[in-house]
Amino acid sequence: MFIVVGPGSNPYVIGLVIAVQLLPALLGRGAVPISGETLLLLGLAFYALYHLYVHRDVIRADGLAGFASTLFGPPSEAAPSVDSERYNRMLKTISGLPTEEFKPLEHIGIHELKARLRLRGVDTKGVLEKNELVQKLHDFRDYVEGDVLRLLSKCKHDFHLECLDKWALTLATSTRDPSCPLCNQSLE
Repeated sequence: MFIVVGPGSNPYVIGLVIAVQLLPALLGRGAVPISGETLLLLGLAFYALYHLYVHRDVIRADGLAGFASTLFGPPSEAAPSVDSERYNRMLKTISGLPTEEFKPLEHIGIHELKARLRLRGVDTKGVLEKNELVQKLHDFRDYVEGDVLRLLSKCKHDFHLECLDKWALTLATSTRDPSCPLCNQSLE
């Protein structure tokens, strides 16, 4: 008699196969006084224990009542499996996540970029749009004696030093050349 055992073989099934093959030999010699009914009951007990072992995840999740319903209930009334519940929960989670259309950064305006950053929970307080910068730059009421102003050489507009530098550096990261916030005259 040969039994092929592989890495995926279940030890309980192998034990049952060995027992089924050895018991008749032992019973035939009269070495062990076991009746056929007792042998049948032992086989059923081993099968039940094996079945409980195989379905231990269902028993942990739904209890013995859920396990019994999977065994004896009709397929339409069977309890949903743990995998399908997990799948439905994950589907509900990802369906609730926000979506957006991909656009390269070169094609996104500051306003849309701020909206996308807000969607991700990033603080956009320091990100200024062109109209906000122009409003800051053009507000002459903020000029007080001693303020350092930067005078643009081509158009002769003047702005606070910090404001104009912030404006020019913001534009320096784009494909557009830095220009006057009021008249769009190039700074270079």
